[in-house]
Amino acid sequence: MLFLFPLVAQLREKLAIPVAIDNDAVVAALGEYHLGAGRGSKRMMMVTLGTGIGVALLMDGEPLRSADGRHPEAGHIPIASDPVNCYCGLQGCWEMLASRGWLQQALARQIPDLAWDSHTLGVLSEMSAASPRVAEILYHYGQNVGRGLNTLLTLYGPDITVLSGSAATLLPLYQSGLDAALNRAEGYSLNRLIVQAALGDAAGALGAALLPALRETRHSH
Repeated sequence: MLFLFPLVAQLREKLAIPVAIDNDAVVAALGEYHLGAGRGSKRMMMVTLGTGIGVALLMDGEPLRSADGRHPEAGHIPIASDPVNCYCGLQGCWEMLASRGWLQQALARQIPDLAWDSHTLGVLSEMSAASPRVAEILYHYGQNVGRGLNTLLTLYGPDITVLSGSAATLLPLYQSGLDAALNRAEGYSLNRLIVQAALGDAAGALGAALLPALRETRHSH
C-alpha cells in the first residue's frame, strides 16, 4: 500500500512560511534560468553531470512534466551497446556512461591518486597533454556526453543547454569528443549553444529558495 505523507503541508504549518518541493534537477535549472547562465532563455535545457545525470527542460521558466505529472528521468536513455545494466534496467544507459562516476573510474586506472577538487581541471589538462591514454579517455567521455545530448537536443530543441555538475567543469578537456558526437549532415544540425553553469553547486539551493515564490506567482495567474 502506498502511503503519501503531506510533507509540504506539515512544514508550511510548523514553520509558518511558504514551502514547496520539487526534483533536484528542476530546482537547479530554475536557479540557472532566473539567476545564471539561462537568463533570457525561452527553452532552456540543463544537464547535470555528477554522480548521476540529471536533466530538466524549462519552457518559459516552466518545467516539462510527463503526462502523470512526474519529472521525466531523461538521464536514463540508451546511447550504446554496453552490456552493463544500469539500476534503471537499461543496458548502455547514458547515466552509466556519461556521469562523473564513469569518468572517475576510467581515469583512476591511469591516475590512481587523482583528487576531485578545484585543481582537477589543471591537473588533467597537464596529464592529457602528456598522456595519450588520458586524452583518449577524456575524448571518449565527451563522445558519451554528446550522444545523449544528441537525442535530447533533437527531441526538445532548446535555445541553450547548460551543463552543470562536477564533470561539467572539465568541459574544455572533452569538448572535442562532444563536438564530434554532435556532428550531423547539413539540414539536420542542432543548436550547439552549450555553456557551463554560472552558479556552480549553488544553483540547486538558489532555485529551491525561489520555488515557493514562483509557485505562488503561478497560482495567482
